[in-house]
Amino acid sequence: MQSAMRFFRLKLFTLRQFPAMVGLALFFSLTSPAQSAELYLFEDEHCPWCEKWDEEIGVIYDMTEESCQASLRRFGLRDDIPEDVQLNNPVSITPTFVLIHKSRETGRIEGYPGEDFFWLHLNDMLVSGLPEELRESRLQDCNNT
Repeated sequence: MQSAMRFFRLKLFTLRQFPAMVGLALFFSLTSPAQSAELYLFEDEHCPWCEKWDEEIGVIYDMTEESCQASLRRFGLRDDIPEDVQLNNPVSITPTFVLIHKSRETGRIEGYPGEDFFWLHLNDMLVSGLPEELRESRLQDCNNT
């Protein structure tokens, strides 16, 4: 009798969660990397320019409109990237910033010569590498939160 009650509770618990599970699945399918953009940062622990980027940009990047359009994802220079992601060329220097949209590279910045250069080139990459509708919807989502 007790095992039957546990089974019944388990079934009820699962059925009650079904709408939430469907909602979560829909949310993740709409916000998956295939539908959004990411900025891959390839870095090395002994790289002084990576440290400089962290000090000048890294501490604020998540609070910028650019991060709403392309969230930051960090990799070591020799780390494996997701299997479905295609880079145009291997990464050989650090820091390297690669804009990924629909699992493909759409732009790249190699090196970090300073804040002004970084923001200018990142914005150029976002404009040329992402559809306008995606950029606008991500910005609107960002401003609503």
